[in-house]
Amino acid sequence: MPFEEFDKRSAGLTKSPFVTIQRKGPFSMNKAAYALAGEPQAVSLFYDPEEQLIGFKPRPPDYPRAFPVRPQGATSSTYVIAGHAFSQHYGIDTSVARRYAVEMRDDMLVLDLKSTSIDATGPRLKHRDREPV
Repeated sequence: MPFEEFDKRSAGLTKSPFVTIQRKGPFSMNKAAYALAGEPQAVSLFYDPEEQLIGFKPRPPDYPRAFPVRPQGATSSTYVIAGHAFSQHYGIDTSVARRYAVEMRDDMLVLDLKSTSIDATGPRLKHRDREPV
C-alpha cells in the first residue's frame, strides 16, 4: 500500500455539517454546512423563539436583510456570518462558543438550540480564563 502525505489542514475537518455560535455572537459554519446550504454568498437570519431554532436562508448579496457569508481566511474551510446584534436581540447566550449539528429544512439551514452542543472555546481562551490555583 502506498504512503499518503498527511495534510494538517484537513485533519480536523468533519463531513458532518455544523454551525458554531462564537463568543459574542458571530456564527461560523464548516464546509459541510456551507455546501449543504448551497454555498450561499449571503443569508437571512431567522429565529423561532418558541422552538429555539435559528434559521439561515440563502439570499442574494443585494437582498436588504442579507448578511454576507465570508470565508474565514484565504484557504479556510470555515465561513463566518455576523451575528452579534441577532444574538443580543434574541437573548441567545454567547458567553461560551458552542457547536451545533445543523440540517436543511425546506430551503433553510436550521440550528436547534435545544439539541446537544459541544463547547468550542479554543484552548488559548480556556487557558486564559482559567483561575490561578
